Amino acid sequence: MKSGILFLLATSLLGLGAGSACAETPGEKLAAEAVRNGHKTLAVVPAVVHASTDGDAAVGELGPRGKMLASALYDQLVEASQKGRYQGKFRVVSQRSMSVAMRSRGITVDNLSDPDQVRVLARDLEADEVIAVFRDEQINQEQEHIRRDSGQEEPVGPRAARVVSDHLDVESIDPEQNTALFTERVIEPRTLATAAYQGESWEIRRWQPGGFVNRGIRDGVEPFGIGPEWETLHYAALRSDLDHPYSAAGFPYRLDVYVGDEVREPRRLNTDFGSAYVVELNPGDVYKIGIRNDSERPVYVALYVDGLSVIDQKLVDPSDLEIRRHWMLPPQSGRRFVRGWYTVRRDEDGNPLETQLFDEFKVSNRKDSVAFGQGFEQNLGMITAVFYTVGLEDVQNPGPLNQVVARALPPSALGTGRGLRKEQQLDRVKAEPRGMILGAVTLYYRPAELISKPRDASGDSLILIPGF
Repeated sequence: MKSGILFLLATSLLGLGAGSACAETPGEKLAAEAVRNGHKTLAVVPAVVHASTDGDAAVGELGPRGKMLASALYDQLVEASQKGRYQGKFRVVSQRSMSVAMRSRGITVDNLSDPDQVRVLARDLEADEVIAVFRDEQINQEQEHIRRDSGQEEPVGPRAARVVSDHLDVESIDPEQNTALFTERVIEPRTLATAAYQGESWEIRRWQPGGFVNRGIRDGVEPFGIGPEWETLHYAALRSDLDHPYSAAGFPYRLDVYVGDEVREPRRLNTDFGSAYVVELNPGDVYKIGIRNDSERPVYVALYVDGLSVIDQKLVDPSDLEIRRHWMLPPQSGRRFVRGWYTVRRDEDGNPLETQLFDEFKVSNRKDSVAFGQGFEQNLGMITAVFYTVGLEDVQNPGPLNQVVARALPPSALGTGRGLRKEQQLDRVKAEPRGMILGAVTLYYRPAELISKPRDASGDSLILIPGF
């Protein structure tokens, strides 16, 4: 029986990269410093280290982006070692070798602030330098909040202050002397897509009988537009009273978790930035994800579990997720189930076959999760859906924006691994271009013992015990 979820035939990549091609990258600057110091072997920490007053930790607001940003620095260094003026003058330890060395010693990104651990790791890898990206949580909280205009003298609401860009420090460390050889501050603006990928939930736009309307961008800012520049502006201009879509009426899209035929009802918890929702999943549970489109227009859905795309298990920001790794929901779709991890089999022309295999979603311990197997474990315990328009018909698009003024969860012990492999028939459809973000929903999942009883009789707020 077919699922009714539509696979996409397109193979094009929707490029959303920004920045000057002429600017020297942090990787090139690190390469120059390494060559100047006569260093031959460099090792890159595989995720951003979150530094806070509570100590350094690999878990923080960046979510899955923590590994992506570290991987981008790694790629820059590898390219510098293979091309241009620094070609052949140094080498970069492979990410796989780095992960193997860390696991063999029981070293995690969390404790690489310990110079003894850095020294041991560097000796195992015969590395002259260890390079890491740090995010200072306190600096980001203090320096990168903006006020939202709520129509009152002082903005109010869950988003009255919000981090709109991330301050990162790229450091090269001499492991023997425990000294910084190179340090540079990098500022990464947040976009709607990166914020959704990090776990934020909101509704931005909606189809209504009168047309395509703005729901989430504050007055005075053009609410439509495609590309990273527009998304940066729109994220900074989110309304201060914007909350989780499940806390508002009429949200036309739905993300749910089922174990067997039973839906695990999401329960609400209050945070500094509005509501978040958590569902109960316990070790050994085999679950499926229900998605639904109640609107009169088709939508694309970028679906992630533990930061990995459900289709082909890619660690990639929604902005750069290929169209063929989205699901498509027709108008008034009813409930459609995504039953597991799909590694798509394709014909010689690159089109997906009608019959596909998937590995069931099965809750496992951290080390057996699919994300851990790919060297990523920072944000286990989250399921994210980002909803987009299909194409731009009847959508106001003001064109390119040439210039924009840029303005944690603790770790889960559980992740999603692979259960039984099964076969499923899937509808296929020729893809149209992806349009604008409509909204995003993240559900966090934790075992029963980490979810406490409701705070009050209404049951719409939770107190979390330590470990959530």
